[in-house]
Amino acid sequence: NISRPADRWRDRCGTHAGFGRLGASASPHATPTRPATDTATMKTPELILMADAPDVLAARLASGGHADRAGAVAELLVRATVELATSFWPGEVCLYVAAGDGHPFFRELAGEFHLQLATQVGDDPGQVMQAALADGIARCGAAAALGCAVPHLPGLVLEEAFDHLAKGRSVLGPSDNGGYYLIGLQAPCPGLFQGIAWGGSAVLTDTLARARAEGLEFELLPTERAIESWHDLFLASRRLEILQPYL
Repeated sequence: NISRPADRWRDRCGTHAGFGRLGASASPHATPTRPATDTATMKTPELILMADAPDVLAARLASGGHADRAGAVAELLVRATVELATSFWPGEVCLYVAAGDGHPFFRELAGEFHLQLATQVGDDPGQVMQAALADGIARCGAAAALGCAVPHLPGLVLEEAFDHLAKGRSVLGPSDNGGYYLIGLQAPCPGLFQGIAWGGSAVLTDTLARARAEGLEFELLPTERAIESWHDLFLASRRLEILQPYL
């Protein structure tokens, strides 16, 4: 039998991998509805996966006292996010890495999943995202950037983000630490990424304020928790079964 990539992802990761907003706030009405649209006028947006070097993420995870497993978990998070993205994003998926595109781990992923691989450019997260999104918009007319710390993200959230972008709307996925896990734009907007205290708890609030100043409106996706600590990993493992052996 031939199965779709999304079906294989659900089989591997458990029944929660692709269905709406799950967890304590789950709702039977969470699945996005899609009104009929003239497909001839729709774009095919690109998804850009933003990945730190595995040792950078491993260092953050190891701060919780699990240094012996942190490296393996860090690589698993990136790999699982890549597999999620290629299973559910209907358009092209690219991988932009901070470690340089010659890193063996990322070259292996790019070959396995047939991804375009590129090196991140910029001096801070805002510059990095702005440059990557500008690349994707130039190629496809619209693009989204997704961090590689949300492999537990329901697949339908990615499909919802794609639909918004394809229909000409910008999109933002808030994270519960005050930042965001996904941002998608129709056109480059350098001012959106300026004056932001990256890494702080006001990134989302400041970004929305910058968007108002730029005359930009966002469609908001469900709020999610990015995996930045061992506690985050434990919570995510309730929805993504492949994480459980590492706890």
